[in-house]
Amino acid sequence: MVTGALGQLGKELVALLMEAGYQVSAVDLPEFDLTDSSVVEAHLSSERPQFIFHCAAYTDVERAEEEPELARQINALATADLSVSADGLGAPLVYISTDFVFDGEQRKPYTEDIYPNPLSAYGRSKRDGELAVMQSCRKYFIVRTSWLFGRSPAAFPQKILAKASENAPLKVVDDQRGSPTYARDLAGGLLPLLGSDAYGVYHLANGGTASWYELACETLKLADMGDYPIERVSAGEFTTKAKRPAYSVLDCSKYKETFGVELRHWREALAEYVQS
Repeated sequence: MVTGALGQLGKELVALLMEAGYQVSAVDLPEFDLTDSSVVEAHLSSERPQFIFHCAAYTDVERAEEEPELARQINALATADLSVSADGLGAPLVYISTDFVFDGEQRKPYTEDIYPNPLSAYGRSKRDGELAVMQSCRKYFIVRTSWLFGRSPAAFPQKILAKASENAPLKVVDDQRGSPTYARDLAGGLLPLLGSDAYGVYHLANGGTASWYELACETLKLADMGDYPIERVSAGEFTTKAKRPAYSVLDCSKYKETFGVELRHWREALAEYVQS
């Protein structure tokens, strides 16, 4: 079963699982409302999945500051209910989490043993979701990723290309660093979890680091718009409701050592993404 099957990651994961010959129950709104425990329980009782990829989430970082309880209800409380049901079925659960559980204070890649300290309502709701999974499910994988982009108008590279095509002015933050991650690469990297009992917390993202400004510049360059003017600015020059980590690069060596998976550099992934 894949929750959030219509999202950036969910779409890619469902496609890859089906290509690999798995029978997939792909669920999303409006039929599958995570916040309705009776719907979740009824679906799991009927389908009885052997493995669950939980990709559904509240991901609007800014809006979460205005409705933190809704973010928590979806990312934490609904996740807790799903975890209990998964545990009852004996089905391993993969919970997709985020680099936003960290505060960004350090300047070296975050390993799984660094204690989270989220700065935003979104980050806190995802951390609460992690804790709910740990407490409710014996067979779990918590996989943190970062700066996800996929086939969606909401994806950062597509937003940049859309603005450039409209000749809109571009101001992009250059003092926040992370690892841009292609949803299709992340989906492929999750497949080795099937059949594994190496449960626990892991980090998985594309290789290399970037600022949002560098990611924007590379996106335009790959689209043959490298001469489009971009103004680099500091995060402090933007008025935002949510506080974001200044540095949230993830150390993915544990995942590589455990599952033999290392995602390619983000520039290579971005090139394929833009060309497609």
